[in-house]
Amino acid sequence: MLSAAAAFGATFNVNSTADLQDGNPGDGVCQTATAGQCTLRAAITEANALAGDDVISLPAGTYQIALVGFGEDANAGGDFDIRSNIAVNGAGSGTTIIQAAGAFNSSIERVMQFVTGTSSVTGVTMRFGGTPGGGSAGGILADGLFATNNALPLPSITFNDVTVRDNTSSGPGGGVRLQNNATATFKNSLITGNFAGSSGGGMDASGSQLTLTNTIVSSNTVSSNTGNAAGGGVSMSTGGAFINGSTISNNTASTTAANANALGGGIYGNASVSVNGSSISGNTANATGGGQSLGGGIYEDVGIVSISHSLVSANTASRAGGAYSVGMIIDRSAILNNIGTVFGGGFVNALSTASITNSTFYGNSSNGAGSAIVNISPAVNPAVTNLKYVTVTGNTSTGSSAPAILNASSGGAATINMQASIVSNNTDVGGERDLAGVTSQGYNHIQAAPGGFTTATGDVVGTDPNLAAASGTGADTVLLPATGSPVIDAIPNGTAGCGNAPTNVDQRGVTRPTDSNGDTIAACEKGAAEIAAPTAARVSVSGRVTINGNGISGATVTIMDAAGNRKSLRTNLFGYYRFDDILSGTAYVIGASDKRVVFDSRLITVTDQIADLNFSR
Repeated sequence: MLSAAAAFGATFNVNSTADLQDGNPGDGVCQTATAGQCTLRAAITEANALAGDDVISLPAGTYQIALVGFGEDANAGGDFDIRSNIAVNGAGSGTTIIQAAGAFNSSIERVMQFVTGTSSVTGVTMRFGGTPGGGSAGGILADGLFATNNALPLPSITFNDVTVRDNTSSGPGGGVRLQNNATATFKNSLITGNFAGSSGGGMDASGSQLTLTNTIVSSNTVSSNTGNAAGGGVSMSTGGAFINGSTISNNTASTTAANANALGGGIYGNASVSVNGSSISGNTANATGGGQSLGGGIYEDVGIVSISHSLVSANTASRAGGAYSVGMIIDRSAILNNIGTVFGGGFVNALSTASITNSTFYGNSSNGAGSAIVNISPAVNPAVTNLKYVTVTGNTSTGSSAPAILNASSGGAATINMQASIVSNNTDVGGERDLAGVTSQGYNHIQAAPGGFTTATGDVVGTDPNLAAASGTGADTVLLPATGSPVIDAIPNGTAGCGNAPTNVDQRGVTRPTDSNGDTIAACEKGAAEIAAPTAARVSVSGRVTINGNGISGATVTIMDAAGNRKSLRTNLFGYYRFDDILSGTAYVIGASDKRVVFDSRLITVTDQIADLNFSR
């Protein structure tokens, strides 16, 4: 029910799903006018009034906003306002539900707002929030303006096992909105079914930092009838985003407004965005009012967007079905089965310099040119795309004279530089059509080069590279050279980046160079894939240390391999730990202890990520 405030914070045990206010805020007791009753509203109000890091324990149940308080930020009513260092611990996102109303699209209030302080939310669902009157953030708002104006700590929140679903905003941020230097990290979470009217159907950040780890952003929508629509899944406007091991899928950005654009069905980046080990798949950008739809998977506007060891697949837009770039960096990634209904099935670069290494473009399509890659300079700014150890094969166009790789200028200088790459078996209605306007930097293999293509050292033109069928999954999808392929060991070590970072590994992480033809001389294959068994994967091992169900902060967790090599760390405030860079296929002993108890050690064999290796008493 309640706990008196301690020097290092208080713990409040909620025991009622009612929405009632605390009877005496600041007395260290969570209690409404009814003796012994502690509600979520009362617990937050008490925690806001106290110093220290407070914990709210929220059992399974549905907690619905009932007190009216639209526009106020002191937790008097309306959305739940966090104004201190507070940890809200639910029983799990499947059973602890915080909602602004009883049904989707029926609320005038969002679910929760973070005003100042370092907070966390674990094991809850937040749903049915709404801001229909032109506001932002249907579900969650983190806004640093008040903190900045009052010299208070900026809001910084960690969400773990949190579902944000079925929220609506007539402005930005259907599910989540960060603004004015707020910071949020989502781990092991789900953002789905949210709607926004301008940007960020799932999540929107302006001048803030967003991190996603092992999080799914799926089936969110941004739709406008008055202007541009940006970021069906995630929209970033200044600030930065780190997307790690996450999935951005089946989101939509659409607009019906006259001459307006739909930008980034999955991700819109007007900021620095880093995508690592993730999937951007099945997203759509659609403009029906005479404007353009650009970047079905991801649209980069300003800043640097980097995509590393990720999958970009089955996204759709009129231009740049997979990714639209103004200087994107893509490495060790698979760009597969994207559709550009006008041109640019896989990737379009404009106005800046893009770099693509160790990557495969396969199965992309368009109705015009550039079923795989388009480099275009529509203004005076030069556009440059550099391709190195890239495989472009099996892409198709329904147009004529429509090469899979197209370099075009309509006002500024446009250049595609290509080295150590394979381009083959790409077609339009007239047959094979691989590339046009590409500058060779050597050691390429091009099955059907047009007249006027100038070869450089190590280039082979006019023969089939003899690639095997696609193999692998996700970002590791490649087309390996078949036995006897002329691209095997075709690049000497130390030449054309062979053996030098970042091309000292292939798309899957296989080391370059290797001896693939048995002549005892290590050399590199052309294209994205080296013939060798992939090195053992590196994975993470994580879990929690608890006593009587309570997380133990500062417990020591140690993992040791058979050779006696060990790593140790301490659990965080809530008892969670995580080891990264653990070699799979290996046996380890892992144990935990703190000053009160030593837990039984475990012998484990790591074959994949482990996320629930818990120690409890």
